[in-house]
Amino acid sequence: MKRIRELYPNDSTEQLARRLISSKAQLSIVSGALTHLPMLVPGIGQALQLIGLVGGTTVMTRMHLYLILEIALLYEKDIDDAARLPEIAGVASAVALGTAAPLLVQLLDLNPLYALPAGAISAAAVTLVVGESAIRMYRVEESVLSAEAVDLAEVAS
Repeated sequence: MKRIRELYPNDSTEQLARRLISSKAQLSIVSGALTHLPMLVPGIGQALQLIGLVGGTTVMTRMHLYLILEIALLYEKDIDDAARLPEIAGVASAVALGTAAPLLVQLLDLNPLYALPAGAISAAAVTLVVGESAIRMYRVEESVLSAEAVDLAEVAS
């Protein structure tokens, strides 16, 4: 987090978090499309698709977990706190839902080429949802703590 703060010293915490989200969204677009690329290979495509789906979702889950933890660090949250566990479970669920869009293309018996943009768009959407949710959650926690600190200062004076 020190590096991003050095690169953009005038950015607010929220702006820095959005920079992280943007960089991860670009990776998600590529990853989401590549995950479903094996479906286009005739014959062995189905077997390769399963391997690609498992591998791709694993990579995207890890990337989204890092994203939420990086945003937590920007907001000076303890990433070892047990409060991160529900957030991590939410990320895993979001990634699972994001992989459903390209599978829907297959279930609807549409042209398999549609799975590539569906995968790219759904992966990027998951990144944006995870990142923006983290910002909202940590920003609310931060403002609640600030309000409590002001209340305590008023009581003390």
